[in-house]
Amino acid sequence: INGSMDQVVLGMAIRPSDGVAYAVYVDQTNDSSPYPLRLGTINLTTGAITYIATISSGGSDWSTLGADDQYALEFKADGTLYLGTWSASPISNLYTVNLATAAITAVGVDVQMDSGANSFLVYSMSYDSGGPLYALGFDCTTNRYITASINTTPNPSFGNALLATEECEILQAASVPTVNNQIWMGLVNKGGEKFIWARGTGDIYQVADGSGCVTPFVQ
Repeated sequence: INGSMDQVVLGMAIRPSDGVAYAVYVDQTNDSSPYPLRLGTINLTTGAITYIATISSGGSDWSTLGADDQYALEFKADGTLYLGTWSASPISNLYTVNLATAAITAVGVDVQMDSGANSFLVYSMSYDSGGPLYALGFDCTTNRYITASINTTPNPSFGNALLATEECEILQAASVPTVNNQIWMGLVNKGGEKFIWARGTGDIYQVADGSGCVTPFVQ
């Protein structure tokens, strides 16, 4: 798709009811650093983005986030738009996004592993036909890339955090990856199956439950 290339798309999701593509992005032509985080829709024929409103003006109110791979966007079947973010603290947060005003509302205080009060960093999110919210990310308890389901109801026993339950271990790492150095990206659901892709090689993998849960799909 051909666009003006003035914008850097940081996350995109398709609204199930009508197929409209929503995006969070920064405009590096009309704005200046620290770039405001914008919400808009994408014309999938021309690639042009129609601005809706600004989620954050940048700077101190969004100081831990920038024009990096720190955003995940996904629609629930009922039309609720979720925005996931993470920082090098490390901490991850989930918000709902107002489609008319771009106002965000925090869902719980952060995202943690249900096996302990340690952060689960949300890299990518995906729903599958009204089921639970799935995510690809990093378990800061064990330093592993994993896929997990996220309970979007805050849990009082964990300080009203959202709890992630591991589904599949993808790779053990030495430490929490720095921003823009994640290896695994782009979780999608299709027909009850999950797929992810690897940065650098471009390989696509199928993810299942349990032992031996990652297998090459397309290379």
